[in-house]
Amino acid sequence: GHAHAIHTKPRRHSSATLPTHFGLSVSHGSSRAGTMADELDTHEKRHGILGSKEWPCPVCVTDMGNVQARLTFTDVKAHEYLDTEEVLHEKITLLAAMIRDSNEMITYTGAGISVAAGIDDYATKVKDVSITAAEMPRVKDWKDARPTLTHRVLTGMYEAGYLKHWIQQNHDSLPQKAGYPQSCLNEIHGSLHDPGNPVVPYEGSLRDDLYAWLHHWQEVSEGWRYVYVEHRAPKHRLNPPSVAE
Repeated sequence: GHAHAIHTKPRRHSSATLPTHFGLSVSHGSSRAGTMADELDTHEKRHGILGSKEWPCPVCVTDMGNVQARLTFTDVKAHEYLDTEEVLHEKITLLAAMIRDSNEMITYTGAGISVAAGIDDYATKVKDVSITAAEMPRVKDWKDARPTLTHRVLTGMYEAGYLKHWIQQNHDSLPQKAGYPQSCLNEIHGSLHDPGNPVVPYEGSLRDDLYAWLHHWQEVSEGWRYVYVEHRAPKHRLNPPSVAE
């Protein structure tokens, strides 16, 4: 699937509570490669800026050779990786702490969050050899798809006062089906269910108002990401955008 970014701004006051337990299961599948590819050659690539230096490297469980995850925009390969369960849970704890501290959190999601609803992401190259292939449902008509746990959790985080804005690259309207409000949802690539926001073709152009809306939240998010990382991990300086100044 694709990576999902959650950007946070330090929270000044909060009366909301975040659930402290999420049901998680990890399917390890059969490994075709036990070593980490060269593309994860730094700690930040493996575990992020705030990750512990003590965490072991993720294990490559599906090796796709020289196959790229995308034909354009990136040189990242289509391999699949797994952290140990201990590292996974420590990452969840760290993420939960970031969410509790946030004040203007946004999420930027792609096709990966709808795969569990039966909608193929089309870009993933591993397909039937993926460690999650046996768990993937399929729907014949996107209109029949139902929201996934991800859609419902993000909606719950909005209702709890944590998530302020959702930038959605998909066209499937699953956030709305989960109860997420349209007023806080930027369907930047269009929607299959909204005639006023047609799906943008690969060679097309984004709507000016949605593009400006995206950049507004990018500036808010990036400015406060600088503040947060400076507070939590002063060794890793980022170049602050103008909004942070």
